[in-house]
Amino acid sequence: MLVSDIDRYIHLGRNANICVYREKLSGLDIIIQSLYIIPRGNNNYAIQVVFDPIGMIDYGEGWVWETSGISVNAAITIVEEFSGLPLIAWENISKTGKLESLTLELEREEVRRQNKEFISEFKGGEPFLPSLPQTVYWKVVPYPQ
Repeated sequence: MLVSDIDRYIHLGRNANICVYREKLSGLDIIIQSLYIIPRGNNNYAIQVVFDPIGMIDYGEGWVWETSGISVNAAITIVEEFSGLPLIAWENISKTGKLESLTLELEREEVRRQNKEFISEFKGGEPFLPSLPQTVYWKVVPYPQ
């Protein structure tokens, strides 16, 4: 991926964002973590981290965390450090749809247990968020409609 790919997807794509990371949470099989780069004001961006229940990606059921405004270069650095991948190796998940149709067969009680653990023990995903520079902060936001 290139910086121009990020900019093009954000400004010309139908969702005004680009998903650059998506994986199942280790130990919590029912939660998928996705990182999006989104526009935020004049020439600023934000990283949005969405924790969706499996099979419900982009349905508005997830927990959403968003950074304060940052430059595109800061967003790239944060995602590179978090994912362990340089920008050139990133996958455009907005295009590929990685894990969107993943399903999982679990007992209802196990799903409830994992959901409760995610909310109470992991505070809606807070320990799984990328590290941020001192001048940037995380906030929980309602899912954008």
